Amino acid sequence: MAKVTLTACAIIFSGALSLLMPASWGQLVASRDVTSGWSVPPEHVPGPPQDTCPKVNYSVSPADKTKKVSPAEGERVELAIVQISPRQLTIGEEFTATVELKNAGTSTVLVPATADGTQLSGNAGTGGNEPSEEKYEVADVSFRLATGKDHRTPIFLSSTGALFADPNEKSTYVTLAPGNWLEIKLKGVVECGAAKCLAALQADSNGVLTAWWYQRVLTHKVSGCDENHGSIDVREVDSAPFPVVVHNSVKKAESSPRI
Repeated sequence: MAKVTLTACAIIFSGALSLLMPASWGQLVASRDVTSGWSVPPEHVPGPPQDTCPKVNYSVSPADKTKKVSPAEGERVELAIVQISPRQLTIGEEFTATVELKNAGTSTVLVPATADGTQLSGNAGTGGNEPSEEKYEVADVSFRLATGKDHRTPIFLSSTGALFADPNEKSTYVTLAPGNWLEIKLKGVVECGAAKCLAALQADSNGVLTAWWYQRVLTHKVSGCDENHGSIDVREVDSAPFPVVVHNSVKKAESSPRI
């Protein structure tokens, strides 16, 4: 009788533990290395014909927060910088970073899966015999580096790499069950990647590197002589701070006067 009781208790305890700690059962389900190359999906929707539209009305619709894709109930994702190479950064030089996007919630999360956007058709609708609307989903990772005395102004770095998916094809996504994660390896350069930099990078033994995941649906629609490109946000995630040592560029160090 005691054996039955102990077995039953063990089963109950095991079930309760799995409910309390779902993330502990997670695993790496996919990895993508975009340092060797990636490509943006081509546009498949032809523009307005020039013979009937001598003047085309072009428009761009910025990301509309009111049209943001509603996250599933219980969705929570976490982004982390796992490692960088070289371990110490130098201003003006390249680095590679591996980031981890983890499903820390209770709902399944879909993220774009392919670095080769040319594989996607993106067709969302047709007009006559030709498609008049298309869309695809994109997720990219940007890096920000804070240096200097107060670290108040993080600077967006130059970085490359993105993943794409066709919203009409679930197979073009990575499915993250609760607790599972995706790893991506990307390239960056320790230089300002913004059109206008608000501060300068400095050598810093206590620099702070962060990553930003930005996932959105990009749309392209042609109607008559009107052509529009739009964007609908899906999710944005900031990573936890990653401490780094930042050195001055080799050229700057060599040109500095010796004392």
